[in-house]
Parts: sequence; C-alpha cells; structure tokens
Amino acid sequence: MMQLAMPAEPLLNVDNLVVEYGLGNKTVHAVSGVSLQVARGETLGLVGESGCGKSTLGRAVLQLRRAKSGRVLFDGEDLTAMEGEALRKMRRRVQLIFQDPIASLNPRRRIGDIVAEPLIIAGVKDAAERKRRVHEVLSAVGLDPDIVAGRLPHEFSGGQCQRICIARSLVLNPEFIVCDEPVSALDVSIRAQILNLLEEMKARFGLTLLFIAHDLAVVKAVSDRVAVMYLGRLCEVGPSEQLFARPAHPYT
Repeated sequence: MMQLAMPAEPLLNVDNLVVEYGLGNKTVHAVSGVSLQVARGETLGLVGESGCGKSTLGRAVLQLRRAKSGRVLFDGEDLTAMEGEALRKMRRRVQLIFQDPIASLNPRRRIGDIVAEPLIIAGVKDAAERKRRVHEVLSAVGLDPDIVAGRLPHEFSGGQCQRICIARSLVLNPEFIVCDEPVSALDVSIRAQILNLLEEMKARFGLTLLFIAHDLAVVKAVSDRVAVMYLGRLCEVGPSEQLFARPAHPYT
C-alpha cells in the first residue's frame, strides 16, 4: 500500500474502524479495519465502487453510524467515546453534505429556516445573529439571501439546492466536512460549478474535507490525496497525481 507521510497530529485519525450491519441472520461487514489520516487543510478523496463502504465510513466518522470497534480521533479527541451533549458540541465542528441535495431539504420549510436550524440546535438564541449568519453563508455560496431565504426547496434546481446544502453545512463555522458524493446527483454541466464552489469555500473558511465519490475524474480534480476502498477495506492511499499515474489497484 502506498502511503504519504503525515503530520504527527492530523486533524482526523481513523484507527482500525469496523462497522457491521445486521441483515436477518447474516452480518454485513461494511467497513473492515480501516485506518486513515487527514491533515488539517487537506482534501482526502475516498473512492470506490458502489457498495464498498465509503459512505458508511463517512457516516461512522461523524458518529451517525456507530462503529463496532476502532476509534475516530478528531483534533485528538475520541468521537467514538462521546455521547449526549459532548457529542452534540463536537458535531458543530464537523458537518456533512449529502449526496441528494433535494431529498436532504425539508420540502415544507423555507430556505432561511433550513439554513438557520443548525444555529438553533447549537443554542444561538439571538434571532438577528442567526439571520446575519444565514445571509452571510447564502451570499458566500452565490445565492441572494433576500430572494432565496423566503422560498421553498421545490422552487430551486438541483445545483441551487446543493448550494443551499453547502450553506447549511457552513453556518456553524465547522473545521471538517464530509462531502458524500455531493455532485453525483447533479447534471454534468452543473458539477464543475459545485466543485469549484467547494474549492472556494475550502480556501475561504479554512476547511478540511473528506470527499467521497465513485467518479475518478472528480476525485482527481479536487483531492490532495486519494484513498481507494474495496469490499470494506482500504487497499491503496497516496498523493493524487502519484496514485493515478501508478495505481496499485484495478479500480484506479
């Protein structure tokens, strides 16, 4: 396996993570002993065929799916050992962009309320501050808050909905975002716009990204390093250019 030397204290350190599902009398081994690191300010691309466990790994990093064993260290703190209020506070620093932007937005709520909801959950009681922050992130993703905030999700295209989802993920000023196939549900003509937006937001807000996808061209375009998953295991990790020039696994 190809490895790139990492800083002594990466922002994210996944250590021997195991995630399993019960399926009747059977056990599905979705993630089998995966270890990886993500440096602060880096974009790590996680690529693999459908069903290889990459989205499960992303959710396990955020503790949306609890692991059977292993650890997830974020800035030195073990997320797998956290529960309740401690975990809720930590989640302000780590966010998720979903694969299907339209399905991830509540169709009955207005955009301003959707983007403000994380602030309410986080305990920001000042309505004026919530409005200011919502307007700031909507503007950052290229949407006019005065026009957008009062509308419903069905009034927007898929690309616009993904911009709204990105704004929602940014509203708490996170440090780390899991991008779970954020362009796979979009038209090809829109994908480049969203990828460019993610790069712009990464630089503007100082983000660290775990970018999950099955499209090799997309991963190569946005990633500093790439990790390849196959059947729940990590089979190859390396710098993007080096990995695509001399792949060790048939998927790449």
